[in-house]
Amino acid sequence: MSETIAFVLPQETSTPSPVPLECPECLPSRERGLREIDNNTPAKNRRATGVNPVQYAIDGTIQLTKGNRYDVVIVGAGLAGLYTALNIREEYSCLILAKENIDVSSSWFAQGGIAAAISSDDAPFFHYEDTLIAGAGLCDKDAVAVLVDEGPGDIKNLISLNVPFDLNEYGDLEITREGGHRKNRIVHAGGDATGRESVKALAHIVSSARTSPSASIPVSTTSSRTAPAPWPA
Repeated sequence: MSETIAFVLPQETSTPSPVPLECPECLPSRERGLREIDNNTPAKNRRATGVNPVQYAIDGTIQLTKGNRYDVVIVGAGLAGLYTALNIREEYSCLILAKENIDVSSSWFAQGGIAAAISSDDAPFFHYEDTLIAGAGLCDKDAVAVLVDEGPGDIKNLISLNVPFDLNEYGDLEITREGGHRKNRIVHAGGDATGRESVKALAHIVSSARTSPSASIPVSTTSSRTAPAPWPA
């Protein structure tokens, strides 16, 4: 059983020890306490003078506190993290760590569908071929083989977990064709909101009430509140 260390980032400190982050304009100065180090050079002249603006990512005062013990710690509350948590056996305790709220992740904002060889005229081998062609020699063949072989089963699992995939007029999955796919094998949820709808469905299961919680998702990085998570039967 592993022991986790909780990182507590205080909102304010009286003795800041800044840790600078080199980032010209990528981080706004709102709500994160970001301050510019070089106050003597006007921002509009920094590129001309060759002075790169440096901003604080944190105030440098990180307090380490011993936390609870968990068998599994998952970093990230996107689809990969949530789906992994739901496939961990019930006897193992699990903690999911998220840097932001559940609705702030790459998965949540993903608009594309999910590809799997689930049509009657399709097969994982065809999906494998199409992926290698589209990858133009950059694909890891072993990884592609795992992806196409496990894809159909994962789609079935997501359906059983109530991910609301779009249906056609006959009540069957709406399977479309995109990009370099030569077969219809793309499923969507909520049109272009596949990521959002998938995360919502899985997060609802993970964060539902359970008599003996074995996982938790932080509401935010600075919040101490956690939500117990159940495991599907």
